[in-house]
Amino acid sequence: MELMGNAQGCGTVLADRQNPNELWSAEEVAVNENRVKFSKNELEIGTEVTKLSNPIIEAFESGGKVIVLLDPDAHIEKFGQFRNLIAYDLNGTQLWTAELPTTTSGDTYYRVKSRNPLTADSFSGSTCQVDERSGKITQKTFHK
Repeated sequence: MELMGNAQGCGTVLADRQNPNELWSAEEVAVNENRVKFSKNELEIGTEVTKLSNPIIEAFESGGKVIVLLDPDAHIEKFGQFRNLIAYDLNGTQLWTAELPTTTSGDTYYRVKSRNPLTADSFSGSTCQVDERSGKITQKTFHK
């Protein structure tokens, strides 16, 4: 979103860079940004509350979905991978769990690097661009 003043000076307007013809008032954006909240392992979307299996470290709305990153340390004592990047619809129904870049035990995402495009960093040393429609990796870069 880009902040723009209107010609008459009658308020603030935000323009979506992906769709510059779609303008939102600052009040509308504030309402939309406050629709998604979380605390520990509870995800709140509007009035719907969904209890998840692990604590949440980030949750945000994007493209009509809610993207959630679960705490990677919540799975540290368990064997195997932890697929902790998950998408929900606006009713709290799980849509997908993002694939991981490796099959290595212990691999998980530790941060969302970018929201648009959705990009996350994994413990295995990869930065992955994830398709928001499917949770599939569309681009992967390995870093030493």
